[in-house]
Amino acid sequence: MSRSLLTNETSELDLLDQRPFDQTDFDILKSYEAVVDGLAMLIGSHCEIVLHSLQDLKCSAIRIANGEHTGRQIGSPITDLALRMLHDMTGADSSVSKCYFTRAKSGVLMKSVTIAIRNRDHRVIGLLCINMNLDVPFLTNNEHLYSAGNDGGKLAGQLCFIG
Repeated sequence: MSRSLLTNETSELDLLDQRPFDQTDFDILKSYEAVVDGLAMLIGSHCEIVLHSLQDLKCSAIRIANGEHTGRQIGSPITDLALRMLHDMTGADSSVSKCYFTRAKSGVLMKSVTIAIRNRDHRVIGLLCINMNLDVPFLTNNEHLYSAGNDGGKLAGQLCFIG
């Protein structure tokens, strides 16, 4: 991690508040674990989803789906890039980064977005990072989108109309 990203000027949003987390902060982060799992199920195995806690940046990944794209696992540290995205989300009303492109250590092209998770005091306590592997063939992605889920059944014949 870059040292410059761990220090802030007083005029900037206090992104890396060092106060200890309280139980509500832990509960908020815990509630996002189902979001990680649900997004992974919906989007598919070509998409890595990482939930970071900002309590300890050296082992910030607390939930991860499809980590094989980057080699990350639970307990992995936060990346400098995730911290830069957080730094770019200035103001209490800005909680979503712009989409950005990166290459994983394995060389695969990823399209990503970072979402700040705030507590009731608007303090950023975590990040939800969504990283799509763009090197996966489009037809593979498309097959997953039309699959009904874990049972391997196809969506055809199982359509529900809403509205």
